[in-house]
Amino acid sequence: MSYMFISHHIICNICSDVLTPVRRLQVSDILDTSAHLSWEHDDPCVAVDHYEILITPTGSPNSKSMPPYSSDILSFTLTNLTSETSYKTEISVVTKDGNKSQAMIINFRTSGEFRHLSHHHQH
Repeated sequence: MSYMFISHHIICNICSDVLTPVRRLQVSDILDTSAHLSWEHDDPCVAVDHYEILITPTGSPNSKSMPPYSSDILSFTLTNLTSETSYKTEISVVTKDGNKSQAMIINFRTSGEFRHLSHHHQH
């Protein structure tokens, strides 16, 4: 029994050290006003409350961050974006006790209006 207790204790010590950030953050399906984000997260030691998504338009002097989005799952579709605009996206893990992980960052640029509206939408 003491061995089981010791090994469990060691695992908890390793866990509580640092909150694991998300990984393999990807952006796909980029259109003029929307984009799809997906990521992975595996930290058995924390109770995840949600993932916080902060998006900031980059490249224009008056750009400011939008209010953060929240997702309970490992993906999120951004909408109401501006066409032909570069965005910086930061995703953090937020735990039930309010801790927040280091943010993972990905940059992408929306396309021009109607550029992708070809024959793909007819089936």
